[in-house]
Amino acid sequence: MSTQSTVKGPTSSQSRVVMFVLNAFRHDTRVEKQARMLVDAGCDVIVIALRIKDVPRREWRDGYRILRIDPAGSWFLGLILLRFLRCYRFAPSLVARLFGVRLAGPSDEAVRGGRRRRSVVRRGRDSKPSKATEDSGGSLLRVLQVSVAVVLVFPVRVLIGGIRWVRRRSAVVVRNARARLRNSQSRLPGPLASFIVRAYRVSRRAFRRLGRGWSRFIRRVMKPLIRRIPSGVRSLGNDLHVARLGMALSPDLIVAHDTNTLPAALVVSRVTGTPFVFDSHELFLERNLPSHLQASERWLWSLPERDGVHAASARFSVSNLVCESLRDRYGVDFEELPNAQEFEEGLEADGRLQTAIGVASTTPVAIYVGRVTRGRGLELLPDAATLRKDVHWVVMGPGSEGGYATSLAEDLQELEIENVHILPPVPSSEVGYWLLDATVGIVPTNSGMASYQLGLGNKSFHALAAGLPQVLSDQPGKRRFAEETGAAVVFDLDDSDSLASQVGRVVDDPVLRERLRSSALQAGRRFDWRIVGERYRERCLQVMEAAS
Repeated sequence: MSTQSTVKGPTSSQSRVVMFVLNAFRHDTRVEKQARMLVDAGCDVIVIALRIKDVPRREWRDGYRILRIDPAGSWFLGLILLRFLRCYRFAPSLVARLFGVRLAGPSDEAVRGGRRRRSVVRRGRDSKPSKATEDSGGSLLRVLQVSVAVVLVFPVRVLIGGIRWVRRRSAVVVRNARARLRNSQSRLPGPLASFIVRAYRVSRRAFRRLGRGWSRFIRRVMKPLIRRIPSGVRSLGNDLHVARLGMALSPDLIVAHDTNTLPAALVVSRVTGTPFVFDSHELFLERNLPSHLQASERWLWSLPERDGVHAASARFSVSNLVCESLRDRYGVDFEELPNAQEFEEGLEADGRLQTAIGVASTTPVAIYVGRVTRGRGLELLPDAATLRKDVHWVVMGPGSEGGYATSLAEDLQELEIENVHILPPVPSSEVGYWLLDATVGIVPTNSGMASYQLGLGNKSFHALAAGLPQVLSDQPGKRRFAEETGAAVVFDLDDSDSLASQVGRVVDDPVLRERLRSSALQAGRRFDWRIVGERYRERCLQVMEAAS
């Protein structure tokens, strides 16, 4: 239920905002809304995300750019640098060397439009020996720099870049050596020069063969093993590459979406001096995970989250309860930024939902919109649908093509339940139009994790914008939402009988349904994203202005 912005290219006078998102960025409506809001403020917005199959590497969407990187295999190096050493606390020059970039000089600043913060220039094929480098060969500082490079930086860069980096770097070294020889007064003897050239050519061929063998080893042996590594450890490897690309883009502001992007934001901020904003989509340390991963994930991300929260120039989260929890934990203020949607008056249902599931337009429909996975209470639907066979229950969202959704569909087929339908996701701008055709929205989340108990997802605010009554699980965050808006009723947690009873109550009582609908529309006007998002935009502009 939003309008698309006109696509315009960036100009030299625009402030550049770079957002870090460690997913494929296909259905993340929260990030989309924030990006559009900053585009409307005249910013050049770039979203760095992960690339998966059938998703383009580069994309223009609603006036902002999306750059997707391949998931990295440098997980072990990320674990060492970002979790154990916490390299983002090192001196900026050392961090820059670790990531293969150099701090830009005055001439580079002029090329970049005179940005006041430190810019970086990526090292690569075009690296040339500078006079300062040649003249510093005998100084103690140069000896220390070389020692650090040999002991720490060079092994790290080999692990990040692999054999290809070694080959490229050796070519740069040889080119620099040739330049020094040409500029020097002395000349090497002919046999020695011939030997050096031949040795270089032999080593270059050896590196090429070694690189091909290394690629086959990674493809056949290492990738199957890496897939078994917990996703949190792999995310640290992705942070290394996100940070390197973020530094190359020379941003004026970084927006770190969720805790797993904080290491990258800390690195870029340390090297370039760019301020960053942290948006916590949930209580990341208490999110929905299998029980055997919860302790390790909490250990993995606790220190980066603490460091990032204290270093951020502004902090946001999804609900007051989550903000209070984070404030109590870290002693700093968080601002509420709910998952509000754009509200539009006078929208009418067109029957697309009933058409999609093949029922009459007057058939009551209870709809769940969100990710189809464990912890969302969807296992209650078979029993609830059996109790209320006159109601058709719809599940629509990401993950509906396989995995958990497949097992749910098999259970429904085995029980011969025909009034539950699983539909694929639709674009976020169309979700509200589908909800207009529903009778009641359901959010049966039953996870015991604090993130689900205190947070509020997009689905409740989509329902408000559509004027749709809701039935919510009885958890603290959802209970407060129902009390404050008057647009929902709650049912007993993990109780399919209570879910069916409350859905039936809304379906059977037109007076109650109309009262809930009226309250939802009033709350939808109050939580209009154009009002809520304006505060977010002003806060981001304040951070950039203060930094400049």
